[in-house]
Amino acid sequence: ELPLGVSKEETTIDPPAAPNGINQTLVSARIAFIVVDTTPSGGSDDAQIKSDLEAMGHTVTYVAHNNINLTTFDNNYDLAIVSESASSTTIGTSLTAWGQPIGTMERGLLDDFGMGGGQSQITISQIKITNSSSLLAGGYANGNQTLSGSVGNATTSGLASGAEVIATWPNNNTRSI
Repeated sequence: ELPLGVSKEETTIDPPAAPNGINQTLVSARIAFIVVDTTPSGGSDDAQIKSDLEAMGHTVTYVAHNNINLTTFDNNYDLAIVSESASSTTIGTSLTAWGQPIGTMERGLLDDFGMGGGQSQITISQIKITNSSSLLAGGYANGNQTLSGSVGNATTSGLASGAEVIATWPNNNTRSI
């Protein structure tokens, strides 16, 4: 549900409408949610994000940012999401050898994940989904998706070689979000 680099408190995306009233089934994923505190209080951003992902049918497990083990990840998770609360210094490049999708809300990891180069802040009201088959696309179709709620800033980055891009600026496919 969250585009790369966009915090939960900054914006939300309306869920995609099912065509002609047909029930739409989204892929359920086993998500490693990498955080600094694996027992956050109920009102924290991390607790809210976990709750939202679970409400979408995903299984979400908190993983301490200083306890990343790729063997454990291989056997238990389909994708990882790094919270803004996690320390980029602690995580560094520890996830780059993992062969599954990774999303990050921690801007400081963009260079470690090979997504650096030309980072900028933009204010947007839409994103363009470019790879709807990825788990990170959250079931949204390719094309422009209008953001709702409090539309805010998104961190963008130049495309890195080999990166799986899920969303870009609506009118500029060379800027990943």
